[in-house]
Amino acid sequence: MTEDKDRIIIEMQEQLKQLKEKLEGQKIIDERLLRNAYRSNLSSLQKKARSEVALAIVAMVLCGSSFTLLGFPAAFIICTELMLLAALIATLVIVRWLPQMDSDLLTASEGVARFRMAYVNWIKYSIPVLILWIAYLVYVVLNLEILPMELKYSFFGGGAIGLVIGLILGLKQRRDIISRSEELLEQIKDLRG
Repeated sequence: MTEDKDRIIIEMQEQLKQLKEKLEGQKIIDERLLRNAYRSNLSSLQKKARSEVALAIVAMVLCGSSFTLLGFPAAFIICTELMLLAALIATLVIVRWLPQMDSDLLTASEGVARFRMAYVNWIKYSIPVLILWIAYLVYVVLNLEILPMELKYSFFGGGAIGLVIGLILGLKQRRDIISRSEELLEQIKDLRG
């Protein structure tokens, strides 16, 4: 009878050992999936940030050349270029806080949190500056003698359409980046256990 009990205990120990191995395997797979999701989200954030940097550079070139060809005053062109340069530098500083793929989880968490906070707060500065710049643009266009009034109205109409489209796309991009950074913080939290 004791042999049966010993055999049953040994079998139960072996089953417990197999169960532990399966659970460890499951934990490794879950951690691998979380790590892959983390890398995917981080990569997506980095791509979106790089696209914003590229867009700022393109805007600097196009605005400077277009406004020069249209005969806008040099002071306005310089203000525009400085505004776009400030936006580019701010974006580069904010993007710098995104962690590298091989960062430890604590560093990654701090970096993503700082990135998210800076990105959320950036709108507090950019919208007022944009409003001032638009007011300056309207003033300059209305006072440009070389443009006939019909062309000024067309310019304002096209500008208004561009502004609405730009705001919609920009706010969508902002929402996506904030949402993605929140997902990333949750994934890091899950990985840290």
